[in-house]
Amino acid sequence: MFKKLKAEDYRIESNMFTGTVTFQGKLQLQDSKAYTPILEMLNELAAKDLPKITIDLRALELMNSSGINTLSKFLMLMERKQQTQVVVHGLRDITWQDRMLTNIKRVLPSFQLSLQ
Repeated sequence: MFKKLKAEDYRIESNMFTGTVTFQGKLQLQDSKAYTPILEMLNELAAKDLPKITIDLRALELMNSSGINTLSKFLMLMERKQQTQVVVHGLRDITWQDRMLTNIKRVLPSFQLSLQ
């Protein structure tokens, strides 16, 4: 089963079979409430109790603080679950990804971070 969320500036695709979520574009939604459909998509994937979930941010140029907060909430949920390995792919060349993911990794060490 595949799920997609898209707007003019972004696209998010989730593959419920492989446990992969791919983010593309620029995520600059109004507030945390506007990120609810994205968090619901991630939580639905978490409910599948897959052995591994991969979040690919490499094609995401920008994410505002509300989006970072939403992603952090999801990673905290997965840290508490402790039964699914979470891998997050990002790019060192995209400054916000390097800083944000490195900082989250310090607080939530259980997810695997891949910065290329």
